Amino acid sequence: MRYKMEIRYNGTFYSGWQVQPDEITVQGEIEEALSIVLKEKIRIVGSGRTDSGVHARKQVAHFDFNGKLDLKKFEYSLNGILPQDIAIVSIRRTDNDFHARFSAKRRIYKYFFSTVKPAILNNFIYHWPYKMNLRHFTSVFPLFEGERDYSSFAKKIEGKNGICKIYRMNISKKYDVFVFEIEGNRFLHGMVRTILGTLFLYERGKLSNDDISRIFNGKNRQLAGPSVPASGLVLWDVKY
Repeated sequence: MRYKMEIRYNGTFYSGWQVQPDEITVQGEIEEALSIVLKEKIRIVGSGRTDSGVHARKQVAHFDFNGKLDLKKFEYSLNGILPQDIAIVSIRRTDNDFHARFSAKRRIYKYFFSTVKPAILNNFIYHWPYKMNLRHFTSVFPLFEGERDYSSFAKKIEGKNGICKIYRMNISKKYDVFVFEIEGNRFLHGMVRTILGTLFLYERGKLSNDDISRIFNGKNRQLAGPSVPASGLVLWDVKY
């Protein structure tokens, strides 16, 4: 039987989602808790791999287990074992052909930053110490939207190519905090943070629209801007 989990975590002290040798990861912590409660080795599959320091409001994962489960008690037991910065939001039975990664249609990320030093929230909000002209900043968004090759914005490419479809990008502000939101069918390794780093260069006048086009056409990571820190990035939602 297959089960679907929704997971929330603060990624500050983890080496990303995916299990890695000799590293503390979110996936590793959850698999250990599952194995303790179910008394057998359990492997989970996530909707995507968040990098070290990246957070998740809604990560989705699945696992297989053939025994009987009281889901409310099971969820309570898992949350009792897991660290305080990882939470199982829900667990439910799902179809056996459901796949947390390959069944996902869209993913949404949000990046939080402020032009004011965030101090106590510095693990969640990036400090970008420059004035923002939102009209100028958003004017280049159409160049990023649609189906394009994002090879220049990726640390590495998994699969056959760097083609991704970005459905929308927008930015909002509440108090001193800006929220950049991006929705796409898939994201390459490090892609969101590199897009935003490139947008920041554009905002400061260091890149033009023609430069952005050349970055896309060059298919070379060295052409794009630097990656912004992981701390402001949140996997916000996964749609099926």
